[in-house]
Amino acid sequence: MTLRRRLLFGLLLTLLIALTASSTIVFQLYKSALISKIDQQLSGTVPFIQRRLQPGPVGPIGAGELSGFNGPGKPPEPALSLPVDSIAGIIKPNSLTVRTISLFGEQNPVPNLDISTRAIAQQPGQYYFDQVASDGSSYRVLLVDFSPNRPLYFVAIPLNQTDSQLQLLLFTEAFTGIAIAAALSIVLLQILKRGLAPLESIAETADKISSGDLSLRVAIESRYSEMSRVGRAINSMLETIEGAFKERNATEEKLRKFIADASHELRTPLTSIMGYADLFKLGAKNSPSDLETLMSRISKESQKMKVLVEDLLLLARLDEERDPNTTEVELAVVASELCDDFASLNKDRRIQFTTTGSTKVLGNELLLRQAISNLLTNAVKYTPAGSSIEVEADEIPRENTCRLRVSDYGPGLNQNGLEHSFDRFWQDDTSRSNQGVGLGLSIVKGVVETHKGRVSVVNLPRGGACFEISLPLCSLSVADGAMSEPDR
Repeated sequence: MTLRRRLLFGLLLTLLIALTASSTIVFQLYKSALISKIDQQLSGTVPFIQRRLQPGPVGPIGAGELSGFNGPGKPPEPALSLPVDSIAGIIKPNSLTVRTISLFGEQNPVPNLDISTRAIAQQPGQYYFDQVASDGSSYRVLLVDFSPNRPLYFVAIPLNQTDSQLQLLLFTEAFTGIAIAAALSIVLLQILKRGLAPLESIAETADKISSGDLSLRVAIESRYSEMSRVGRAINSMLETIEGAFKERNATEEKLRKFIADASHELRTPLTSIMGYADLFKLGAKNSPSDLETLMSRISKESQKMKVLVEDLLLLARLDEERDPNTTEVELAVVASELCDDFASLNKDRRIQFTTTGSTKVLGNELLLRQAISNLLTNAVKYTPAGSSIEVEADEIPRENTCRLRVSDYGPGLNQNGLEHSFDRFWQDDTSRSNQGVGLGLSIVKGVVETHKGRVSVVNLPRGGACFEISLPLCSLSVADGAMSEPDR
């Protein structure tokens, strides 16, 4: 059974129970009111009965007593307000017989009421009860006992009019209940149809989404209904799922490209090594000079392949390890040592290092050393001989970060290079064409992001590129003064 039918059935059942209960209460109250009115009419006849039907000393009841209150042919008193088919009677205590008469002249035949057994059990006074006459009609009877050892008197009013009124009320209640139920069924169907329309829309959207279209969203009409809350929750879930799928697809595409680039870069030294091996087989081993050249080139290609594999392994570890083993690292000290090393190895470059403020960060010293080394290698590679390389390590108090900048005086980067310089295996910048596989800056980015920092590159107005690393400081302390070191 659908939700709509269950709701409709439940509401109609509740309505039916409520209508039945209310109709029963109304019916009983109306019936009690009618019976109470009849009892009041009967009670009003007691003085009349006492005055007209009670004779003198107990004796035989003559025909005159049973022919009417006023005797034969005499009209009833105007004070008596009873239906014309009302009857009265006398029950003699000795014979226990019931004699009934008409209250309004002759009435043939007069129905008999069998009330002798009931009357004997009653105490002196007045007693109201319902009784069925000999002709099958119902009467409301008032039994009166004026004094002990005297006849019992009764007055009875027919209930046919009351029964008709109650039947009419019952029919009216039944017809009204059916009409109300039918009308409410139509109204409830429309309300449920409109109220459950968002749920049907959600189901239709879910069916379309299950076919693969994750861009669909559930329409939300109202802000405060339960359906709108469900719709917002589903839309939020769909956005999360769509984002996850996009991220997965992007990761897979990036991985495929990475594998393709890595395979291409590894194929080059492997092809060279295989070529040199073939030359060795063809006779280069017989010539000492050719053999030396051959082995030197094989060693060079092997070294290149080793560096590539190590870089790939480092990137893989950075992708998997988001919380490396960290200690307090004085970034200025690491940068200063690397600047000394590069200055001694590159005599044709002038490497300047300056530092200001606190540069103590929480990180892995080996990874940070690798990142700074890659930036210096990149700067040396693309800086003309005789040019300067400027390295600055300073504190940014308002951001609670340490900033390391490596600036060169090379040709700088084009727009494409500014956008993709940190991509893996990216070497599209023809102005900076040189040997390499395009993993150095990718490693820098991976190391910095692992340390919850930022890395960026900009072109300087004077020419050249500036690579900047920002890392969170260990503390809020700011070192006094500034330290600068001479040119190297």
